[in-house]
Amino acid sequence: MMRLSGWVRLWMLLSVIYLGVVTAISTMMLPSENSVTSADVLRYLSTPTLLKMKVAAKSDEWTEEKRGHRSIPVPIRLSQTERSAFLAEYETAFASALRDKRQAHALIALLWWVAPCTILALLGYGIAWVRRGFREPNAP
Repeated sequence: MMRLSGWVRLWMLLSVIYLGVVTAISTMMLPSENSVTSADVLRYLSTPTLLKMKVAAKSDEWTEEKRGHRSIPVPIRLSQTERSAFLAEYETAFASALRDKRQAHALIALLWWVAPCTILALLGYGIAWVRRGFREPNAP
């Protein structure tokens, strides 16, 4: 079994502590439903829905549909069936936008943990390599 040196154990301990710090901070800063904008949602809507929105935007005929604590912009000139389909697609697009924001946030948090830990490990191995170069070779 491989025995770990004290410096490697120290690096592992610091990495685990830093993981806890990054996890706590990223959990507190996790994107919420309030962080998703209409522009974020537009990327996930289908072309027919976007065309309906474009026609409504030219005529400025919009209403707000309250869903939970957020409001959804809905074109006025939609039939009840079209309105239901529009709201369902908007909700799906909203969920996709929120999921993608959270995934991007998690990836950034992972990079904030991996990068410093890797740099610290490389720095430690680099210093050990330089120190070995200054040692006198064993004389026979």
